[in-house]
Amino acid sequence: MTIHLRGRLVVRGAGLSLLLLVGMLSGALGDEGSLRAQGPVDLLPRWNLVAAPADGTVELVLAGEGLGGAVVSAHRWDAGAEAFESWRRAAPSAANSLPSVGAGEGLWVEVEAPVVLALPPLAEVRVGVGEGWVLIGWTQAGMEASAALATLGAERIIGWDAAAQAFASFDPATPAALRSLSVVDRGAAVWAFFGPAVVVGPDEEPKALHLVAVLEEAGLDAPIELGAYADGRVFVAELGGLVRLFDLAMDDGGGGSTLLDFRGRVSLDNEQGLLSVALGPDFAETGYLFVYYTTTDPSDDEEMVSRLSRFTVVGDRASVGSELIVLEVSQPFGNHNGGAVRFGPEGMLYLGLGDGGAGGDPGGNGQDRSTLLGSILRIDVSEASVARPYRVPPDNPFVGAAEVREEIFAYGLRNPWRMAFDPSSGVLWAGDVGQEAVEEINRIVAGGNYGWNRLEGEDCFASESCSTAGTILPVGSYGHGGGNCSVTGGVVSRGSGVASLQDRYVYADFCSGRIWSVEAETLGVARLEFETDLSIASFGVDGAGAVYVVSLDGRVLRFEE
Repeated sequence: MTIHLRGRLVVRGAGLSLLLLVGMLSGALGDEGSLRAQGPVDLLPRWNLVAAPADGTVELVLAGEGLGGAVVSAHRWDAGAEAFESWRRAAPSAANSLPSVGAGEGLWVEVEAPVVLALPPLAEVRVGVGEGWVLIGWTQAGMEASAALATLGAERIIGWDAAAQAFASFDPATPAALRSLSVVDRGAAVWAFFGPAVVVGPDEEPKALHLVAVLEEAGLDAPIELGAYADGRVFVAELGGLVRLFDLAMDDGGGGSTLLDFRGRVSLDNEQGLLSVALGPDFAETGYLFVYYTTTDPSDDEEMVSRLSRFTVVGDRASVGSELIVLEVSQPFGNHNGGAVRFGPEGMLYLGLGDGGAGGDPGGNGQDRSTLLGSILRIDVSEASVARPYRVPPDNPFVGAAEVREEIFAYGLRNPWRMAFDPSSGVLWAGDVGQEAVEEINRIVAGGNYGWNRLEGEDCFASESCSTAGTILPVGSYGHGGGNCSVTGGVVSRGSGVASLQDRYVYADFCSGRIWSVEAETLGVARLEFETDLSIASFGVDGAGAVYVVSLDGRVLRFEE
């Protein structure tokens, strides 16, 4: 992580990647435990982590210290309930679950206009730290103070003990019996003391996350997906039905080579096209390539179907004649076709299907398990043939259930656009595109009901009141403000060589071009990585673990430091 300090570049270890730097102090703790601030800082119109400056009701605390009515909402993590308590200015007092705060508590606040404070709350990692005290917003669940100290790379830490109304500290130089800070919990604001920083010299290149364009001369036409090929190359699939191979190690920015060209079979109306490609788990031996695309119904050219097919690659080229149709699903409308084919760590094929389209799920497909629409399927294609193109795994969650399609692995999804397995944990992540207000990030589990169209995010959709019983709420969500409108599910970065993305789930919004990341294990608050002008269709990973962004306008970029 790169931090600017008085014109120099100051670099700290990767331990800070799980934390949000929110302020700084130039002095030290005095005898009375006072903290001296280093001049005014800004709160910007977005989320900011601050340390509450006093005890009291939320209204009084947030109206004081220069905040003066600019705060729209405030949230505090309740470690006991494993949930956020919230206060919203526009809501009646009875509807707010956060009635009061204590001095030193970490609060997430949303402001509607810039606010300049004389106190040290700040939600930007561009603040210089140098030596001295730094205010940190802790994002992990309860951690022993010694482990927290090691994670930070700090020399000592101090947190506010609300019960004792005093600061508690952890300093390895003092006897254990005198250390009053034992655990640092998620949502807490702690002061950490850092020793001398490492200063990058003028001839050294600092590490900072950035996007590097690749394949600039390839002339890509609506690229939709990128993935690792068997020998270190990557494939890029185009919406129209062309799949191409590129050797990035050879800096191949030309035309590459054609892996598959079946453009005559792909329909391109509305949200249709070639939507996803995946190599079979035994690709090196069989050459099996699986594609998911939209086309016309063979028996009625006015009806549309989503089709999962297998092609056979021989000598880096798949012939159109090798197509084996694995599965077809009728599409009542031209949108919400889903769009991801992935193989799980156990070798089963997973396919994400939308609810059939239009708006609001008029057919109720999201909650109807007698249809494959609005679901993520899990099938066995290891012995696919014309007579039997797939099998239902016997451990699928609805095997034997009455009036339920046994291919269904999870349901209650509106339009799962991109999903990916965590290569370390095996967890399946999916982005689900919302209707009017909320975009979702979900962790998919066997038999899970993700709520659509009863819910959009955590809110009732089809009626003013509804039950969330039996549904799995998203692990992350965001609204449609600021140009957001359609989530693009991403990937978990493991071993990419980019320290600031290590062990984080990366995702984006197609409309706004924003790219975020969140810690894959402990979640916490998402971190905005980039504001871009890209139309992000997907994220991809090459054989070395590098992460790529694929934009429908023809651009492909790689995360680098």
